[in-house]
Amino acid sequence: MHNSFIIFEYDFIKMVRYKAFLFICFIGIFSNSDAQVLSEDYINYKWEADSLYKTENYAAAVGFYRRICDLPSFIPRYDYYYTACCYAKIDKPDSALQYLEKGAKKGERFSSKKAIDSDKTLMLLHQMKRWDTIRNMLYDNTDMFLRDPSRNDSIYKVLLDLRVKDQRIRLQMMHDSNWEATYQAMSKADRDSSDHEFDTNDMECEIVLKKIIDKFGWPGLKMVGSDGEEAAWLVAQHSDGDTTFQVFCFKKMMAAMLNYDSQLNNIAYLQDRILLHEGKEQIYGTQFRSDGTKLVPRPIRDEKNVDKWRHAVGLPSLETYLSNSAKYFNDAKKK
Repeated sequence: MHNSFIIFEYDFIKMVRYKAFLFICFIGIFSNSDAQVLSEDYINYKWEADSLYKTENYAAAVGFYRRICDLPSFIPRYDYYYTACCYAKIDKPDSALQYLEKGAKKGERFSSKKAIDSDKTLMLLHQMKRWDTIRNMLYDNTDMFLRDPSRNDSIYKVLLDLRVKDQRIRLQMMHDSNWEATYQAMSKADRDSSDHEFDTNDMECEIVLKKIIDKFGWPGLKMVGSDGEEAAWLVAQHSDGDTTFQVFCFKKMMAAMLNYDSQLNNIAYLQDRILLHEGKEQIYGTQFRSDGTKLVPRPIRDEKNVDKWRHAVGLPSLETYLSNSAKYFNDAKKK
């Protein structure tokens, strides 16, 4: 499950006034807000490659991974790693090293040096002459990320506090099985008061995030790690009262992504939210409404192929997501 379902939409909680959004135009990648984060070729190749890899058909999978690596547009660098793994699995160490080196030159990193040396799929390469050189490149990339000079523990702590604040009201509602009925039974004045508390809480979080971005730029993975960057995204995701700021954060996250400094799944969530605010259909099927008994996806552009889009950014299938969410909420209501 993504973020333990903290981003589920509760449209019955409040009515959001949608504004006109600014279109994003960023170094040729986005001419507007519904341009693709990843190319359709990437989406299709990735689906085929990972499906074949999962069934251990490495000889067939490597062909699709190579197509990915040859694409002229941005691709996640870990696809070079999977290409190398396929070649290692079919006993072609020279080709494996070639693609592992390409990934290393793009900044491929591991969670630790130990993870590099203990990777079972790459063990075959340890006897090759070029292995030490490429391993040292991976070492350097990993060290550089873990000890990045922009790392800021103070901002990290602030962002985690914002995450707690952002989730406080949402989690209360999630664990209250009668919340929706209670809300609907409220007088207009009480509902307005509840909505105001909700909006004020989001606005206070947004103000702090704006100050961080103004002073330090987007708090990406190098600066605050995955938890910190995700907390920043969460605040942006819920900044519906300032739609221009949401687009601004989207642009910042895209810039960070080009340096592998933001997370694709979070960008997908924010893009879907922006598209729906503009009256368009979402791409990844990340945004939902409640019909009173279950979550229902908001309109999806290509519903037939939505699982391919979700897979490409690291999200589970829509069916799995909905099934897990139903179980999660049902369990929460029993507590």
